[in-house]
Amino acid sequence: MVHKLPTGSSSSFYLHLYQIVDDSSSDQIISWSKSNNNSFVVWDLKKLRSDILLKSSSVLGRNVTEFIAKLRSHGFKTFVKGPGELEFSHDDFARSPLMKKMMVKALSERIEKFDAQIKAMKCRLKAKKATLKLRSHGFKTFVKGPGELEFSHDDFARSPLMKKMMVKALSERIEKFDAQIKAMKCRLKAKKATLKVENLFQNLRI
Repeated sequence: MVHKLPTGSSSSFYLHLYQIVDDSSSDQIISWSKSNNNSFVVWDLKKLRSDILLKSSSVLGRNVTEFIAKLRSHGFKTFVKGPGELEFSHDDFARSPLMKKMMVKALSERIEKFDAQIKAMKCRLKAKKATLKLRSHGFKTFVKGPGELEFSHDDFARSPLMKKMMVKALSERIEKFDAQIKAMKCRLKAKKATLKVENLFQNLRI
């Protein structure tokens, strides 16, 4: 049988369900059926709610009733195994290396997509901050095309005079910074001299 992994919003449900069923650490609560590769068994409904559903994504439901309802809406059939035990089966939900590989691939694709969305959001945020900063300095914004913006300012131009002004402004900033460094060195020198005098007086008192 060729298994098909559902797409869209349903894929999230199947991914979370497969991770829980395939987790051997919770086999006493929920596990694959020992007699049927296309079904899994809930061995303890109370612990399913307290130890799994309440601690996992709400996509599976927050209680047993919601969990069963979601399983049925996704095509699972229900069978009573015993007191407090239920078995659920689905032709396209199976314990097999192929299905596991498909689930891992689907999960990886979701993570990559999420990472791409985060990266795109960071880029948009960075661009937004840059735009706001330019506007705060009097620049006007124009949309040139998809992902393209144009900024204009009456006093910001490409010209020899503007370049000369920018070089002058940069030189003044460097000179100001050099003066601050020089002042700091003078204060440090004076502080050292003061400490030296204080130490001399202390020695004379001794």
